[in-house]
Amino acid sequence: ILSNTCKDIQDALNQVYLSYSEVEAGSLPSPATLDSFLDWHLLFNENLKNNPAYNNIITSVLNFEELITNNPECLSELE
Repeated sequence: ILSNTCKDIQDALNQVYLSYSEVEAGSLPSPATLDSFLDWHLLFNENLKNNPAYNNIITSVLNFEELITNNPECLSELE
């Protein structure tokens, strides 16, 4: 049985925010810079996969998701 405190879950959520912040501003394509908006999602996904921060984002989100699923009572305490 996993035993995590709400502080552990808050730390995991903070890691999610940190992981997202590590994706460099401007490194992902903006729809405003493309000739066709329809190409944006493909280019966005491709650039994100090639960004080293991508794995950190996925790992941190999965970790948080597992912790909060096992400790839903902590949801109301998150900042």
